[in-house]
Amino acid sequence: MFFVGRHQEIATIEASIAAGRNVIVRGKFGIGRTALVREVAERNAGRARFVFTEFSAPKLDRAIAANRRRRKTVIVLDDIRRMTHQKRELLRKLRASPSLLFVAILERFVSADDLMRFRVALDPATVVTLDYLDDDASIRFFTHHAKRLGLPWTEGDIEMLARAMHGYPGEMAQRIQCEQRKRRAASR
Repeated sequence: MFFVGRHQEIATIEASIAAGRNVIVRGKFGIGRTALVREVAERNAGRARFVFTEFSAPKLDRAIAANRRRRKTVIVLDDIRRMTHQKRELLRKLRASPSLLFVAILERFVSADDLMRFRVALDPATVVTLDYLDDDASIRFFTHHAKRLGLPWTEGDIEMLARAMHGYPGEMAQRIQCEQRKRRAASR
């Protein structure tokens, strides 16, 4: 999917990783947390290896076992809803490896206490909270896809769509997927 906006957030995450700091990315479902981290991973593929995984011991063990070359590896813990004692202990154990950094992707509804526990477990950690995209980024998103798909949308149509979606990336992506389905159905 075409990525727009989030320049400040990208810069913050890249600077944190370069400085050896862990990162916590927060935001509501569909706001683009994982897409943002995937964009950072793609832009920094030559500097660090990014491994996306769930926060479970077996999956983390496999991800870490793949890091035999001692290259800087960023373990991305996706879609975390709460901090448990087991997760805290697992993080403590994993933090002993100097070649590992972590990006924790948290739901917005994670409690303040759990957020604090993550910050302590990942200290030093930078917290990045995502909000809605601005109108300019939303317009760029819809303009790109209108051209790519050959949609007959005018500038006015695109501006209306951008405002109607309120900069919510999940809804914007769904709208494009809906247009793609319509085009496939019409071509049958």
